[in-house]
Amino acid sequence: GRKKKSGVLDLFKGSIETCVECLSCHNQSHNQQEFIELSIGIPPEFAQAVTRRKVEIASCTLEQCLDYHFGIEELGEVYSCSNCKKTTHATRKPKITQPPKVLLVVLKRFDWISGKATKLQTQVKISTKLDLSPYLKGEEE
Repeated sequence: GRKKKSGVLDLFKGSIETCVECLSCHNQSHNQQEFIELSIGIPPEFAQAVTRRKVEIASCTLEQCLDYHFGIEELGEVYSCSNCKKTTHATRKPKITQPPKVLLVVLKRFDWISGKATKLQTQVKISTKLDLSPYLKGEEE
């Protein structure tokens, strides 16, 4: 049968390609995934947990959160490479291949601190315009 098209989904739907590179043989594997919302974390250097003491609340920008999300992540020696057949170090880097017309961002407000989920109080500043070009596949490559 035919799938019904949803105008609402068409507004929010985008896609991301994640590239994982084996650091032993430099083979790259690519995985394409659609998204409706982009769930991003707060960079560790800005993550501030709730405390009983009154302290100045840390803040960062949405762009800093996106830089952290779309940065190169070191996977450690846990990647099993299908090319060289080694369990080795690898890196992971996502890029947006199809940006949505409307970007829905969900901030991950909890982090694991001392073995328990802790709510972060970091203020995230959001500007009225957002340039997605640094996070698009094909840009700066």
